[in-house]
Amino acid sequence: MNPRIVLLGGGGHASDVLTVVESTFEEREILIADDADVRHKRFEGRATVLNGDLDGAFLLDARFLNAVGYPVSRRHVVNRADRAGVEWHEAVLHPDTTVHRSVHLGRDTVVLGQVWLSAHVEIGPHT
Repeated sequence: MNPRIVLLGGGGHASDVLTVVESTFEEREILIADDADVRHKRFEGRATVLNGDLDGAFLLDARFLNAVGYPVSRRHVVNRADRAGVEWHEAVLHPDTTVHRSVHLGRDTVVLGQVWLSAHVEIGPHT
């Protein structure tokens, strides 16, 4: 069974990340988690939860992606999620991405569409 994917963040960047995840993992359950109610039109049809509801049972069958765009808030989300013991998803690439075989992508990295990553590129985690 494939674990669900949880996007941490409910803003504009999360809708971009959602586009990549939907095009890559059509068969997976995808949830949106944020500190505020995120029933925005852009997430219509997606389950949304408050970060405070991310209890131990919820963490067991999920892989997480940081979907916050603002760097300071993004770092805060990573630290908070690490303390909660989340399991980060491996790097996710839009199907239109071209990646050289020598590229290294860290966990919880999302690459949007129409990107070319040439030889010897290294991108760290949570990018």
